[in-house]
Amino acid sequence: MENKHRRKGSGSVYKNSRGQWVAAIEAGWTERGTRRRLTLKAQTETEVCARLAEAQRRIAAEGIGASLASITIKRWSDLWLAQRQQVVRPGTYVSDRSAVNRWIIPTIGHICLDVLTPADVRRVASAQVKEGLALPTMQRTHAVLGKILADAHAEGYQVSLRARETAGLGIGPSSRQALTRDDVKRILAVTSSRPDASRWGAAFLAGLRPEPVRWIV
Repeated sequence: MENKHRRKGSGSVYKNSRGQWVAAIEAGWTERGTRRRLTLKAQTETEVCARLAEAQRRIAAEGIGASLASITIKRWSDLWLAQRQQVVRPGTYVSDRSAVNRWIIPTIGHICLDVLTPADVRRVASAQVKEGLALPTMQRTHAVLGKILADAHAEGYQVSLRARETAGLGIGPSSRQALTRDDVKRILAVTSSRPDASRWGAAFLAGLRPEPVRWIV
């Protein structure tokens, strides 16, 4: 871990084991009476120092309470996505961006982080239920929203514990239907002359299914 020495009280900048540049600064106290420590990350030292300077400017100009609370979910999500793109794989970023832009921002983007409630968090899933989305998609969106809120809290924004720990949707009923014995016999009769006939037999014995095709838009 590479450290950069700075003047006391001005925060610390270092490079972590994953090769990311990290800036940390003390920013007041939490509601539990412990010190609040803001942690900012970036791919370059220049960028992380710029983020640190911006955080210090906000704190100096507006104070901890105002500067770290008065931000909408849309504004924070935009900042979060810009940072997210630098630390995750392209496929993960595209999936996260889709969840944010299609569901999270349109549903609750206008709400400020400091007043977000569990009911607001559940509204995102409710919007997806109305559109008939599959359960895994809804669970993925909830996970992205949870990460957004957790990262906002880590940077010092006021996000209630109740909102951050709102439970997502559980295991719902499956839309898949089991094949009958006659269906299996007919399928095996058709595939018996195929070069991959053994794979079909193994698939039925082990309950395997083909990997779904994933399209990136």
